Amino acid sequence: MSWGYRILIAYIAGVLFISFFVYKSMQVNIDLAEENYYEKELKFNDFAISKKNGDSIGGQVSVTMSQGQLKIKFDDSLVRFIQKPKIEVYYPVNKIFDKILQLNTPLQPLNVIDVSKLHKGYCIFKITFELQGQAYYWEHSLNI
Repeated sequence: MSWGYRILIAYIAGVLFISFFVYKSMQVNIDLAEENYYEKELKFNDFAISKKNGDSIGGQVSVTMSQGQLKIKFDDSLVRFIQKPKIEVYYPVNKIFDKILQLNTPLQPLNVIDVSKLHKGYCIFKITFELQGQAYYWEHSLNI
């Protein structure tokens, strides 16, 4: 076999190799930006204040998982005053798996969620609520 055929075969193999990776990269779903990021950016100052408020009560809210159940516990002294509780289960990998959980009011100190309704993998629980007229934001990451 002459050098011309070897070079042609190597060239075709290289083109097929690169084409395979281009095809595979086109199949990956990438959702890095939020749909309403501009509106959220305008309200960033409010978010920063609510995050600071949430960090101040971090020990009074906990998220744990045991026996196939997700347990979200609020401190007894805090739970009576919480209004508009909302939990967003955020999956950084793919927004298709994201869920918003509305908690019943009046809020219970211990809230149990069945894990079978959630997608398995790494997620961030974004908990938002109002307490005495102030917004609070607290997050906890967990691998389900």
